Amino acid sequence: MRRETDGTSRRMPTVAGAAPARARRLVGRTGHAVVPPRVDHAPTPLGSALHVTIQALVTWTEVHRNEVAAARAAYDVRGDG
Repeated sequence: MRRETDGTSRRMPTVAGAAPARARRLVGRTGHAVVPPRVDHAPTPLGSALHVTIQALVTWTEVHRNEVAAARAAYDVRGDG
């Protein structure tokens, strides 16, 4: 692997592997010993709680899409900034 990733340190795969491990607080991972290998992902209770907040933001964006577009267009016409 090191030959294939010329220019990276030996520590880099370890550091890069930490991000998915840290994300497991939001998303759980279940590996299955089958051929071909299979992994299932599902939100943890903490991830589910975050989903509620993100869904509220998505809903707000959908409801106010036209207002946001109009405000952007007015800004572009005025040339503010």
